[in-house]
Amino acid sequence: MAPSSETLWEVQYTSVKSSIDAPLDASASTASGTKSIIYPTLGLGIELHPSRHLRLEAKASGFGFPHKANIWDAEGSAVLRVGKLEVFIGGKGFHFKTSPQADQYLSGTLWGPYAGLRWVFR
Repeated sequence: MAPSSETLWEVQYTSVKSSIDAPLDASASTASGTKSIIYPTLGLGIELHPSRHLRLEAKASGFGFPHKANIWDAEGSAVLRVGKLEVFIGGKGFHFKTSPQADQYLSGTLWGPYAGLRWVFR
């Protein structure tokens, strides 16, 4: 069976707070700051049904400019359907980078597995 695809049109908001609470001078105050990224993201999703009760999904989207902030996220999962119950397992990843030309530069990548049960009412 041929995979089906979809385009993803999203707006993603990420806010990151940083703090420095271990100054060299004990009488000095701590420093903190917050950076936000609001970007439209474009992406692609693919879904494949190798059998009647098994579905494989993959989605990825992102946006960025060179030497500016960027953001992306991706996920992939396998879903097994038994009656009205769906059992799923997969993984997700998320990355952000604030502008390296700003006063604070923050970057991070989060990823991990997930699993769960879902009841379908249709």
